[in-house]
Amino acid sequence: MMQSRQNLTTASLNDTRKKEEEKKRAFQDAVNRKDREEVHRLLSIGVDINAVNEAGDTPLHQCIRDGRVDSAKLLVEFGADIRRANRDGWSPVHLATTLGQRDLVMFLLDK
Repeated sequence: MMQSRQNLTTASLNDTRKKEEEKKRAFQDAVNRKDREEVHRLLSIGVDINAVNEAGDTPLHQCIRDGRVDSAKLLVEFGADIRRANRDGWSPVHLATTLGQRDLVMFLLDK
């Protein structure tokens, strides 16, 4: 009986993790498409706009790395933390500066 409960708990945790990963992927896809309505919907059901990926980057860091200025601006508009450093200590402004994304640097400095 005890083993059965543990198996159910493990299965439930794995299911929850899988659903969270699916939501994070859907969120990143919506950001990439600049789909404002879907971004808003996903945020309203609890997707963390500042969640980090395996590399320690937030969605904002990833947009900056990929050169997706409009998507980065969309994230900031919806409340992404522009001061949050990734695990290497790079803030979004630092990353944008290093990558030569002047328009994005100016946008972030205005916030």
